[in-house]
This record gives sequence, structure tokens and C-alpha cells, in this order.
Amino acid sequence: MESTESHQPEDNEAQSGGENPGIRMWPEPPEHQPKDDNDTYELDKNTQVCRRKQNIQNEVHRGLEHPVNRPTSQHPVELILAVGLKRLLMWGIPLSIAMFLIPAPARDDGLLLYSLAHLTVLQIATFGFAVEMTPLTDQPWFTYNKRAWLASVSSLVAAVVGFSALLTLATSAAARYDVSLQFLQLLSSLDIAWVVAALYIGARKLWGRGLGLVLGSMILAACVGSIALYLQTVGFTEPGGWLVDGDAMFRIVIPSDTVAAVLSLTILFAAFRSVQRTEQARPHS
Repeated sequence: MESTESHQPEDNEAQSGGENPGIRMWPEPPEHQPKDDNDTYELDKNTQVCRRKQNIQNEVHRGLEHPVNRPTSQHPVELILAVGLKRLLMWGIPLSIAMFLIPAPARDDGLLLYSLAHLTVLQIATFGFAVEMTPLTDQPWFTYNKRAWLASVSSLVAAVVGFSALLTLATSAAARYDVSLQFLQLLSSLDIAWVVAALYIGARKLWGRGLGLVLGSMILAACVGSIALYLQTVGFTEPGGWLVDGDAMFRIVIPSDTVAAVLSLTILFAAFRSVQRTEQARPHS
């Protein structure tokens, strides 16, 4: 008689399908990940892509922030307007109060000295504003413009002229000039302001701040001097207004203004060419 134990291994082997019951077989992992997962993994490993994603997230975050929390850096034009308003109040309020309390005298009681002193103070204030703002032109404001430096300087000169105009209008009204004399003060201020500012900016770029101050002061004095010579030669109307004399204008004022304008523009465009040469040589240095 055969023992039942001799058939037990065979039965167990048959039940297990020929596999060893002591060893448990686990499903093998896939040899390759899906293509999309691999691409995502490789992109995440790329440092540049990660940095770009972070930059985009930062930009989106800044765009959602309240404007108060944004960076406080200003464009030069914004800074010029802010400082210009501050200087306008600083000069305009005291001058207007003083000239309101001590108005322009009559024609024969010192009107010439009064108006010339007024014009000189206006131009000193305007020149000071131009000197204060000129360092902003060391870097161009409009980088996509082919003449970026010249565009920046032109914007500054326009701001200086506007500053001079507002200061002149306010103080001339406070002095209670005759309307025609107010107009003469305004024209003189506009003419002197742009010439002095352009000459100073160009001279500073070419030869430095010190020589720019000297040349700017000289041209300012020369322009005020031409107005003084005209008024001393022609005089004022009976009510203290501007007495227009075409012959005296062509002999005294216009030649001096033309020389000043040509000199200022020559120096300014020479500075512009110097800036262009520097910019063209920079990539090769």
C-alpha cells in the first residue's frame, strides 16, 4: 500500500500550477514612463525653465498687488514734474507775496530796476532748477529712440521753459505790471530759459559741471543785459507798459538772442555727437 504522503507534493504542485508556493510573484513595474510624464520631468529639471516660470509667477503676483505696494522708482519725467512743482512753490510763493506787498513802481520811480531785478531773480531760479535736474540726462530716458540722449535733453529743456513761464506769470501778476510789460517779461523769460538750459546741459556733457555753470551764468547775464539796454534806450509807455520799437529790437535784442541761440545749439549738438560716438564705440571696447 502506497502512503498518501507520497502523493501530497504532486497534488500541491498541481494546484500551484508548477510554481513554488513559498515565492510570491509581484507585478513588474513598467520599464518606461509615459512620454508626457518624461517631458514634464525633464522640463522641471531644466533650471532656465524653472526660473522663467518663477519670473512669470512674480509678474502675475505684482500685477495683482495694490498700486501702493508697487516699487516707488519714478521715470525721470515724473521726477522732474514733482521737483519742479516743489521748486515752483518754494520760489513762487515768497516772490509773489513780496511783489504783492511791494508792487511795481511808476515809470519814473524805478520801474526799470524793478523789472530787471525781477527778471534776473526769475532766471536764477530757473537756472538752478535746470542744474538740479540735468544729472538725470546722464542716462537716456527713451531707450528705444535713436536719439535717446537728445530726446531726454529736449524734454528737460521743455520742462525748464514751463517752470520759467509759470513762475513769471504768477510773480508778474503779483507785481501788478501793465499787461504789455507782463507779456515782455514772459517772452524774455522763455527766451533766456531755453538758451541757458541748453547751453549748460551741452557744456556740462563736454567739459564738466564747473565750466557749464560759468558759461550758463555768462549767457544769462548777456541776455538780461540786452533787455536792459533795450528798455534803457526805449523806455516805457506812460502807464508803465512795454514800448515796442522795431528798430531798437532789430539792433539790440534780436542780434544778441540769435548769437545766444546759435551758441547754445552748437554746444548742445556737439555734446550730442560726443554721446553718439561713445555709444557707437562701446560695443567694440
